[in-house]
Amino acid sequence: MKQKIIILGQDYSAVFCMANSLIDYDVYIIKRVNKENLLKKAFNRLLIGKDIDKIPKSVKSIKYIYKSTTEKEIIELINQEFQEIDAEKVIIIPTSDYMESVLENNKELLDEKFIFPKTTKNGFDIIKLMNKATQKEFANKSGIDTITEYSISEDIETSNLPKNIEYPVFVKPKLSIKGEKSIMKKCDDEQELKNHLSFVKNKYNCPVLIEKFVKIEKEYAILGCSYEDDIIIPGIIEKIAIAKGKSNGVTLKGKTMSLEKFRDLESKIKKFIKSLEFNGLFDIELYEQDGIIYFNELNLRFGAEGYGITGAGVNLPKLYAKKVFEGSYGIIPAIKEKVFLSDKANLDSFRNRIITWNEYKDNSKNIDFSFIKTQNKIAWLSFSRLELMEKIIRFLKKSDKNE
Repeated sequence: MKQKIIILGQDYSAVFCMANSLIDYDVYIIKRVNKENLLKKAFNRLLIGKDIDKIPKSVKSIKYIYKSTTEKEIIELINQEFQEIDAEKVIIIPTSDYMESVLENNKELLDEKFIFPKTTKNGFDIIKLMNKATQKEFANKSGIDTITEYSISEDIETSNLPKNIEYPVFVKPKLSIKGEKSIMKKCDDEQELKNHLSFVKNKYNCPVLIEKFVKIEKEYAILGCSYEDDIIIPGIIEKIAIAKGKSNGVTLKGKTMSLEKFRDLESKIKKFIKSLEFNGLFDIELYEQDGIIYFNELNLRFGAEGYGITGAGVNLPKLYAKKVFEGSYGIIPAIKEKVFLSDKANLDSFRNRIITWNEYKDNSKNIDFSFIKTQNKIAWLSFSRLELMEKIIRFLKKSDKNE
């Protein structure tokens, strides 16, 4: 009998990739969607065929919940799923910050039956460790370079901005679960900063982080796994292209590499993760300027570009499951240098009119694999039909003068 894993998610690409990585296990999906997405999904199924979330052979069932579904209802559904699964030990893998926060907020109700991301550090929990200011503090103590940060009150009081601010600066939410991507903005002077902070306060009212703006030369992602102080980091991703629009900041195209030239950074990252006493999959975002690699943020879950590592020969979700169920990662293969494409990030950029159809197709060239289309024939057919539908919709709207 196969071991059981529950995936909690809301992004079809992340859920599909996670399920595809766990082909040796029985996978049960609980997915959070907008109400209108269920109608759209039914319509899409007529045009596109099989639901892409159900394509991986590992998937035994999938249950959809609305974004209006309460945390209590989600926990009840998880427990219901557990009773149906009938297993002694079940792993829960969240693929979004929100789903991870639901697990943290209700961990007392889940601890006896499930294994999910958590920290054993005294005085901390997952929510506190999602705070980017807290992350920077721990990263700095571990020897990782961080960008200058300017303090501001939690209520975003613009009349008390620090006097020592050097412009331009970059504003971003302290907690990704409480902020939107539209909060992220470069501000060139004090007035622009005050205007943007007022916008954030009025629309989102969430705490922000103000950092010195740096011109990024390269961006990286390091994905790994930590369980009972046993940390593995198989490689590093250099981001070749970044998505814009709805998927803003997500790796659209990347290259996997070994850590041969990053051994000092690898040592600091392991020290950083160990200091958090974290158990689970993780993703660290970094960027480089003038030869110095700076810490950007930590995701206490598998990042959107994580399947790039899987496709390059190191299946981190599978290794994590093996460690939890069997007590050992086993043999960890060497990572291969591969160029990959996130089909969804690419399609989102096209859908949001950030790129033209020709640019969309060009992004698919000179790659070794993509997250969806190259996985199997059913996935290829399903996504190809989705591409065609998006192209027709965009043509009918006639809103792009370049096409």
